[in-house]
Amino acid sequence: MIVLTATAAAAGAAVFAVIAAAGAAFPSVSRGLFAAAASIALIAAAARGPRPWQRDAETPTEWLECEGLTVAVRNGLALGAGFLTRVGFWIWWVLPVLAFESGSVQAGAIVGAAYGAARLGASSFVAARAEATRSDRLPRKLLLWRPRATAAADPLFFIASGVALALAARLVGFDGWR
Repeated sequence: MIVLTATAAAAGAAVFAVIAAAGAAFPSVSRGLFAAAASIALIAAAARGPRPWQRDAETPTEWLECEGLTVAVRNGLALGAGFLTRVGFWIWWVLPVLAFESGSVQAGAIVGAAYGAARLGASSFVAARAEATRSDRLPRKLLLWRPRATAAADPLFFIASGVALALAARLVGFDGWR
C-alpha cells in the first residue's frame, strides 16, 4: 500500500510538473487567457452533465496477475496521473488548469503529489482496514456514501473553477470592476 500511494504521488507530481512547465513557456497574460477559457469550458461542460470527461478504464487485468511491487507501481502510476483511468469528479480537471496557470514546476509538482497521494492514500487505508479486519463492511459503507461525496465535490468544483478564473483575471491584469 505504501508503494502504491508513493508511486501515485510521484506520478501526480511528474504529470502536473510537466503541465506547469508548459505553462511557464508562456507569458502570464497568455496563461491567464488560456486558464480563463479552460475554466469557462469546464464550467459549461459540468453544468451540462454530471459525468466528467474521462478515459473509462479499469486497471488492466493482466497487471493484477503480476506479483508484488510490479502491480503496485503500475497501478500507482496510472491512478496518480489521474487522466489514465476513471476520474469520478469534475474537480480533477481544474487541477491541470491551476498547474498550467501557475507556471511553477514546484507548485505543479506539489498539486500533483497531493492529488496522487490523496487518491491512493484513502483507498489504501480502506483496503488495509478491510484486509486487517477480514471484513468488507467499510468499503460497502463508503460505496453507499458515493452520491453524497459527489454532491459535496460538485460545489467544490465550481469554487475551484472560480478561483482559477480569479487567478486568470489577475494574470491578464484585471484588478477589479473600477
